[in-house]
Amino acid sequence: MNLLDEICSDLVNESASLSNTLRKAKILANAIGLPEFREWVEFELNGYKSLKDLPEYRHFSPTNFGTFVGPFQSMTKNVVLPTFNLPDDLKEYAENFYFFQGVGELEALAPKNSLHQKWPQEMVMLAREHVELSGGMVLIDAKQPIPSHLVSGILDKVKNKLLDFVLGLQENNVTSEDLRNRQVSSEVARNTFNTYIIGDQNTVASGENVTQRIKTVQRGDTGSLLNFLRELNLDEEDVREIETAVSVEPNASNGQLGPKVKAWLGGVIAKMASGAFGASLNTTAVMLTKAIHDYYGLNPSC
Repeated sequence: MNLLDEICSDLVNESASLSNTLRKAKILANAIGLPEFREWVEFELNGYKSLKDLPEYRHFSPTNFGTFVGPFQSMTKNVVLPTFNLPDDLKEYAENFYFFQGVGELEALAPKNSLHQKWPQEMVMLAREHVELSGGMVLIDAKQPIPSHLVSGILDKVKNKLLDFVLGLQENNVTSEDLRNRQVSSEVARNTFNTYIIGDQNTVASGENVTQRIKTVQRGDTGSLLNFLRELNLDEEDVREIETAVSVEPNASNGQLGPKVKAWLGGVIAKMASGAFGASLNTTAVMLTKAIHDYYGLNPSC
């Protein structure tokens, strides 16, 4: 079995280790002489060191849950924390989670069911004045649950990209002899890499049971915003209210949401937290906030 067929066979074998398959891909990268491909394989094997190198499929928008304490030793746990009014640095942390680990570590994490990242205590303290709960309740802890299917999804993404890349080489008639003699056309290799590895980098904003493509809401396109909100199963009354609000506040002054839009967003998120909203809290709060910011062009490109 030649190297290309061997890699393909590994990738469709559920019991095969992706880490080991990537080591074979490292041999393939050396044979085709494509530095970009070798770098991608190295990153996936050993982990990413910086955000600028991190692929979009290793990013997701988490939901944040807080624990509050109040008078008479009262405590409330697993309250969804709104993030739209947090300071910028804290908001960036709360709304974005990045997987920098190599696939070996991700393979070890994938079977676990209770993954989460705790907020550093200094961030909890910074958030207290911006996150309030009635009855004098104070935020003392916060965490970001990480659904295990997201980890599995990253591994599947890597497998699919590598499989498509290898199949692309085969479709371009790259043979074992070409690999042995290192005679693969650099143009063919690079075009195949750009098509299947770089490819569609618009990743997903995911919750526990929902995956949505980012960029569904286009900047300044009210129709795309309203359609997206209806897909999230918002009440039609809420949809009409935001339609009115964005017509009154069509632009974000100084990079900030207008008071009507901000009040609408806070009100809908509060409804979710109170249980008056039917959609899944694990998905909708983050996606809703992102949709509004995408409409105004306030979110970083994903």
